[in-house]
Amino acid sequence: MAIGTLIGYRLNQTAQPIVLNFAGDPSTAPGAEARLVYFKDRQQALLAASGLPRLSPGQVYELWLIRGGVPVGEGISTGADGKIALQVSADLSRFDVLAITIEPGEQRLPTTTPILAGKLSSG
Repeated sequence: MAIGTLIGYRLNQTAQPIVLNFAGDPSTAPGAEARLVYFKDRQQALLAASGLPRLSPGQVYELWLIRGGVPVGEGISTGADGKIALQVSADLSRFDVLAITIEPGEQRLPTTTPILAGKLSSG
């Protein structure tokens, strides 16, 4: 509920955000889903995800923005209930894909296959 309130508040603060929805990988995260709300004029986004697989001790969810196959880490979360919310400060038009992996702590590059990924394009 708090995630929806935060996104609703942010939507009222600027005109015409870009909203993208993502689904989890059917083999590793079949119930996972995420919504990205991007405020292009501020180059800021809010990502809310739910239904993610539970983490084992020491693991984190890591968010990646990928351009031309090169991933850039954009934050980690440890949502114990399979839900995360992250704020991203980046020009998303410079990237092709958003992905979430489960990692053994914060990494410089992904060490696992994404559990959720999608194109950063509304068209």
